[in-house]
Amino acid sequence: HSQESKDRLLPIAFNQKQVSQASAVVAVLGDLQANLNGEAVYGPLAEAGYMTKEIKNTLLGQINGAYQNSGFARDAAFTNASLAAMQLMIAAKAMGYDTCAMGGFDKEAFVKEFNIDERYVPVMLISVGKPVKPAHKSNRFDVSDVSTWL
Repeated sequence: HSQESKDRLLPIAFNQKQVSQASAVVAVLGDLQANLNGEAVYGPLAEAGYMTKEIKNTLLGQINGAYQNSGFARDAAFTNASLAAMQLMIAAKAMGYDTCAMGGFDKEAFVKEFNIDERYVPVMLISVGKPVKPAHKSNRFDVSDVSTWL
């Protein structure tokens, strides 16, 4: 949120003005080793009696097994990060802030400039702030153009 950080980010984000003008820019990162959080997530649930230890162990086994496939880990990192980003954007709007998701930035330069651990993969940037003027309208595909109903 500091102007210094936003100024460092600006050229990495291909000089998109909202990076330097927003109140804050959130970098959304995907965790390529999210399975390592399994015990911290499910352990307390089992301890509180919301699930049995057997179910917890089964879930952890399935999760850790899936993460043996690096393709799965990368896909899950992007899915989880995108869901979190969507929730952040909805929460910001509910609080009266506008957001803009940006996929256009130099991810390698971002990792280097901000010293990002290799465990994490940059997914998107989200600018957050009060609008100076109303956002312009944008077109969206009709649901029938992007969905198949069986």
